[in-house]
Amino acid sequence: MRPSRAITAIVLLALAPAATGCHRYVPVETGSARPEPGQQVRAHLNAPDRVRLTHVTAEDVVQINGELVEWDDGRVVLSAFWLKSSSGIEHRAVGETVALREDEIQTLEAKQVSVVLSAAVVVGAVAALVLIGRQFTGTGGGEDTEPPPPDVRRGSHN
Repeated sequence: MRPSRAITAIVLLALAPAATGCHRYVPVETGSARPEPGQQVRAHLNAPDRVRLTHVTAEDVVQINGELVEWDDGRVVLSAFWLKSSSGIEHRAVGETVALREDEIQTLEAKQVSVVLSAAVVVGAVAALVLIGRQFTGTGGGEDTEPPPPDVRRGSHN
């Protein structure tokens, strides 16, 4: 593999996770379409609460990130993967089911792909590849492009 192709492959592999979709959390407004089961969401609680995890009981939890399992009859069920307490302590969860009443949730946000941010990452990656490619192929422009002088043989007389 030529150096420029190797560099290109390395850059593409490094940027692949970012280029697959940058995201942001968007508040779920009352009366708007609810997130679908399986969608990642973030729940901000009205008051700190205790959440039992497999390995620990998290105290004073104010935020739960997870995947929506179910939302009906005034109850929101999440498969939790991350919790944050009011003191800033964070707990990693491993998909424990957390059931909340709607009135316990101050705001619920749904994770959405940001098309603008994803496009910016892709454009930046392409620009980086072009610049790197120019460094390795010598087509950077602005450089002296005269051909090298012909070989001069020493000790050879005609």
